[in-house]
Formats: sequence, structure tokens, C-alpha cells
Amino acid sequence: MNNSSASFHLPLFTIRPDKVGAPSPCVLGLWLILILISALAPSRGLANPPVLVAGDGTYLGVVSANEYDPESTSNPFGLYGSAFSATSINNPYSLYGSEYSADSANNPYVVSDPLEK
Repeated sequence: MNNSSASFHLPLFTIRPDKVGAPSPCVLGLWLILILISALAPSRGLANPPVLVAGDGTYLGVVSANEYDPESTSNPFGLYGSAFSATSINNPYSLYGSEYSADSANNPYVVSDPLEK
């Protein structure tokens, strides 16, 4: 049995020990197409994050993990993410962050939660 004729099959191409060299043009074309599709496809990071609105209609920022977004509830220095802002769900003393307020996202007994739009 000739050991050099052994081949290993991978999903997009075949590696043969006796044929070492550049991949076929077909494989390069497939990789180029995949790269172009991934570059041109819309990114989930560019989509608008959900907006948080209190039961009384007050805008409470966007639900996002981006701590640099000025409207994000995760921005510790922003109007909607600060622990000291009156419109922040992260302020335990605000109308929208207190565990006792009827309009709070942190009250486990609240009747109407803030809405994501």
C-alpha cells in the first residue's frame, strides 16, 4: 500500500500529503465569497437597541450593554444609567429604580413593568 496516496477530507478541500501547495481556485473563491458576505452583512451591533419606557410614558433610555452610549442604562455616568439620576433604573432612590415604587423596574411586586419598544 502506498502511503503517499492517503488523503484527509475536510469540508471545503482535501489535503493530500503528495500534493502540498496552494489551495485550488475554487476554495479561494469560496473563502472570498464568505469574507465578502460577512463584511457586507448587517451587524447586530449596528441595530438600534430596545428603548425602555416607564408605565407613565417617561423615556428611561436604551437597553444596551454599551457603557459609552449616553442613552444606555449601562452607562454609569449617563442620564439613564447613573446611580444618582432621577430617570435611571439604577438609582435605588428614584421613582424608576426604587424597589418600593409602583413605576420601578426593580420592584418585584409592580403591576406594570417598564416597556421595551
